[in-house]
Parts: sequence; C-alpha cells; structure tokens
Amino acid sequence: MTDVSVIIPTYNRTAYLEEAVRSILDQTCPVLEIIIVNDGSSSDFVSQIEQVSSLDERIRVINNSENRGVSASRNIGTREAKGGLICFLDDDDVLTPEFVEKMRDELIKSNSIQAVLCDTDVCTEPKRHKANYTRKLIKIRKDHFGEVNVNSALYFIIYSPMIHSFLFRKEVFEQHRFPEEMHYGEDIILWISMVSKGVQFKKLNYNGGFVRIHEGAHSERASIDEKIAFHKNLYTSGLLSSTERQAQASRLLLFMLSQGRLPSFGIILEALKRPLKLISWVWFYIKVMV
Repeated sequence: MTDVSVIIPTYNRTAYLEEAVRSILDQTCPVLEIIIVNDGSSSDFVSQIEQVSSLDERIRVINNSENRGVSASRNIGTREAKGGLICFLDDDDVLTPEFVEKMRDELIKSNSIQAVLCDTDVCTEPKRHKANYTRKLIKIRKDHFGEVNVNSALYFIIYSPMIHSFLFRKEVFEQHRFPEEMHYGEDIILWISMVSKGVQFKKLNYNGGFVRIHEGAHSERASIDEKIAFHKNLYTSGLLSSTERQAQASRLLLFMLSQGRLPSFGIILEALKRPLKLISWVWFYIKVMV
C-alpha cells in the first residue's frame, strides 16, 4: 500500500467516472485512497456517484453543497487527503496501470524533488487510444524549441501538461492552491506559480495516462472568452521573465487573431519586440496544424 491519495472532481457527469476509478484500482502499486469530490451534482448523478464509490472501501465521497468549480473541488480534496502524495484525475480520463508505481518510485528517490510529471496520450470515442497523436506533438515541440528546462515557466507555456500527468508531495499544497476564480487553464497558472516559488519538478519520459477527447470535455466546453482570459491572466501575472512574457505575448496574439479577436496594442508591441521569436511561434503553429 502506498500513501498516494487520488482526487477526482466531478459535476453532473458520470459516463466515464467508473472507468477513471477502475484505472486507479487496477494500479500495480495500490493507492491509499480515492477521493471523489461531488461538486454539487443533481440528485440523479449523486446516486450514480455513490454506486461507483461502492466499488472499493478506499473510495470516499466529499459532497459540495453547491457547484464551486473544479479548482475549489481540488483544493477541498487536497485538504482532506490522508496520503503524503497527491494525484489529480479528471472524471473522464484514465491512468496507465504502472502510473503510481513509476511516479512514486521516482519521487521518493530525492527529497529535493516536490513533483514528477510524465507524458500522456489521447483517448477518443469510444475508448480508442491515439498513441501517436501526442507523441507527434511532443516531437514537433522538441524539434522546434529544443530542450526546455521543466523548472521554467516556458516549459509549461510550450507543453501545457495534463492535470493527471503529475504526482505531488502533499506538503506543496500547504502554500499553493488552485486559483478558484479561474475556470480554464487554472492548473497551468498554478504550476507556473509553483516554479516561480522554487518548487522543483522532474520530467519522466513515460506515458502515464490518456486524456479523453469528447464534446463534454472541459477543454471543449470552455468558451473562447475563458481561453483568452487564461492567456491574459498568465501574461499579466507577474510570474514570467521578460523572455517568457514575450513568448506568452506571441502566443496570446496568435490565439486571438485565430479567433477573429483583436489584441490590445500593448500585446502587439510586446510580441513585436522580438520579431524573429514571433516568426518562430507562427512557424510552430503552422507545423502543429499541418
């Protein structure tokens, strides 16, 4: 038995919850507990969540009296967790069977590392794994940007790793919390905030899970305004170096233009400070789309 707590927020969506939970129960190294945070779901979904929780005695449910959002639910789950290590899993994603064993073994090797992360692939409907999809994107990023230090904001700007690709020491969350006012990109903001405060990450070359792409996925439901708000929040956060801020300005400029939105004059000027870098980001987006 390991001291890993897995936190799964859910709200009015149980279609994939059992599969997500079973991917944890099937780990080669058993976890201490699975915490399902029911974020104010309606009564029909509550009964389904309770049915999933009956699969194993290590599963417990925390019920929010109202819908508070995924960030608040993760924060609540973290505070209630009994394990010394924390993993977050969305209710429509799955982990590979060796995830806990590989990630935990790597994390406990060094006291100087507070979090480890790995790669993930894509799972489409109905449960079809597209193993080459993410690997292709990772290769494009590496070929284009070269090696990027995982302990830099630039790494998270470029790669945007999935929420379930991390294993943390719980103590990290004594000083860091998911920003509850955000509804998209809240995890990336948190990781970059952690890096800026000296939290040490280590990247493993291992595929630890699958993110499911479907119409109900959070990334698919998020509005353009929410996505733009995330990019702007990161740009103005004060967490970025001048180089990272310029990279984010280029990213924000290109994203807004792709959505038919006009960026502010300040963002345009920031992106144009280093025209060759801006051209590099344009070329990167072209390669990704092709």
